[in-house]
Amino acid sequence: AAGRGDAQVSVYDLGHKLVAFSGPAAGGTLYLAAVGNRVLRLSSTGRLVRLLERDMAAKLRVLTGQRQFATAIDVARAHGSSPGEVAALREAFARHLLDRGDVDGAVEQFAGTIGHAPPSRAVRALLQGAHVGPLAAYLEALHRAALEGG
Repeated sequence: AAGRGDAQVSVYDLGHKLVAFSGPAAGGTLYLAAVGNRVLRLSSTGRLVRLLERDMAAKLRVLTGQRQFATAIDVARAHGSSPGEVAALREAFARHLLDRGDVDGAVEQFAGTIGHAPPSRAVRALLQGAHVGPLAAYLEALHRAALEGG
């Protein structure tokens, strides 16, 4: 565990406004450099450490585990995840919003899954909470998508 006087290294993802890495910098940091898509740290003791980027699935697990669904969706889109993968994140976000009582936000997220996830899952989730008005809004969005050919 890092004490108060221990140095920390933090790497920020400015595009998504999040801390991508934070950890102790044992031995102090002499240089920190970004070389291509790699981040290298040279300690004052001469030790060279390369920080490895996690794969997309691991990044998304961390973000959704921290309930940062909007950020997870943005990261997934920015890195070329499939529409089905983004829809799965939106569905998880919708269920989280339902649990928090934000039914309108949940309907908006469920509507974003149209064409990529079975509508029955959204309908079932909204029926469980007896959210008839929001369910009607979702069904209207589903109908509009069908008319538009989506």
